[in-house]
Amino acid sequence: MLDNIIKNTYNINKIDTDTKNKIHKLRYNVFYKQLKWDVPVVNEQEIDEYDELNPVFVTAKDHSGELMGCLRILKTTNKYMLKDTFPQLLDNQAAPESKSILEISRFATQKSEHLFDPNEKRYVTYSVLQQAYLHAIEQGVEEYVMVTTCAIERYLRILGVPTSRLGNGLSMDIGGVNSVAIKMSINDEFKNAVFSIH
Repeated sequence: MLDNIIKNTYNINKIDTDTKNKIHKLRYNVFYKQLKWDVPVVNEQEIDEYDELNPVFVTAKDHSGELMGCLRILKTTNKYMLKDTFPQLLDNQAAPESKSILEISRFATQKSEHLFDPNEKRYVTYSVLQQAYLHAIEQGVEEYVMVTTCAIERYLRILGVPTSRLGNGLSMDIGGVNSVAIKMSINDEFKNAVFSIH
């Protein structure tokens, strides 16, 4: 199945318009329609202020070009979601600010209309995390931070991705969703998890 997924990493300045539109449409479908989060929407696309801060996008597509998964990577030396939107999850601790730490946000997946495999979502998750790992290695990054739901945190742990909580370690209700701030070290454990098929 992983051989049927096309994985790419794009700087915002080099991403083609079609892919960019598909990313924002997928985010609209997942975060606005499915999860019913209070996110900014324009013409059935979810676009926020952080998309203007020179992010990197990771995508996973099937061979027809349909977007199956994406995530956004932001520098922690600029504005980013944990520091500037969800600082309450840090419990008064200073937000990470380092060239060696990046933030993952807007992590979304959906089923392909062309691929039919019960493990498809897991393979898509592996695919985007593989690209995130390779990007981190290329950039000399030691750690990712991420604001996510407790459900996604559990899912990452099931996949074997090493995570630990930031702040006081407690979850918090944000917009009706049980949420946490986590960090993921870029190490052999992370690599082995995302490049393995379980």
